[in-house]
Amino acid sequence: MDIDISTWHGAAAARASQALQNGRLGHAQLLCGVPGIGKRVFVRWLARLLLCQQPRLAEQPAPCGECKACRLSDAGTHPDFMALAPEAPAKSIGVDAVRAFNAQLALTAQLSGNRVGIVDPADAMTTNAANGLLKSLEEPPPGTYLILVSDFPARLLPTVRSRCQLIELHRPPASAALAWLAPQVGDEQAKHWLSVARGAPLKALELADEEQRAFRDGLFESFDAVLSHSADPVRAAGRYARAPLASLLSCVDSWTTDLIRLTAAGPGAPMSNTDLRSALSRYGGKLDLQGLFRYLDRVRDSAASPVALNTQLVVEELFISASRLGSTAER
Repeated sequence: MDIDISTWHGAAAARASQALQNGRLGHAQLLCGVPGIGKRVFVRWLARLLLCQQPRLAEQPAPCGECKACRLSDAGTHPDFMALAPEAPAKSIGVDAVRAFNAQLALTAQLSGNRVGIVDPADAMTTNAANGLLKSLEEPPPGTYLILVSDFPARLLPTVRSRCQLIELHRPPASAALAWLAPQVGDEQAKHWLSVARGAPLKALELADEEQRAFRDGLFESFDAVLSHSADPVRAAGRYARAPLASLLSCVDSWTTDLIRLTAAGPGAPMSNTDLRSALSRYGGKLDLQGLFRYLDRVRDSAASPVALNTQLVVEELFISASRLGSTAER
């Protein structure tokens, strides 16, 4: 199902359109927000708007969809659109790739309109690569717009962030998210997985996948066993040496947040992982609240690390720390 920008991110779209109309849209934008809320859809929409030869900039801003630029954008062949990304997932963007990107940006627009360059994810740039992009961010060629996309903007160099206007996207309204998700997974599953994903629809759709469900179930079994001291944390961590670290940390973050709620407010506390209420409630009042907050900080520090981390070492550290949270619960 297509995502409707006007219902998901209408306020951000209106602000960007108004700034473009008034000549106040900066030539360097930093688009950020939590994973799974449609940032990549929004950036494609914004790029098409900037490249469109007859954009609608008043109510319900949008590219016209009919001009030559829009047809080329739809076909993925617009000559004035450039994208910089890692060669493979979890790889970095090096300085040579940035130099080649800068060279592309310096070319004259072939359709005599704007040129748009996207760096996604921008936090994948090495320090040298990020420094190599600074001149283009500060003094881009006329009519050139640079859009940096990041789930973790804190990973970016301050000198990069300071040269960009910020576009921060938020979770779409629950009604819009459910309307998009329900036809794909069913009404009840949509409500459940949207809760687990903490309101991020694309993340919810990912979690509803059978393979992802199996991964989450297995990971929680290990996490639960470590918390209750019925499994060796190092041995349990060994199962996840090649696991996708971002997904793993997202799960542990969510479960820890629910444990904080249960510890602070009791068994009736609202929680995201409603299917795990019974299992997580066993620890309510039996874990140190300050220790849980420190543990959550460690999880989030790992997620926001600017360098690639060794998955097995990260999980070992987290599982060992989890085993020390002070649980007296029994399985």
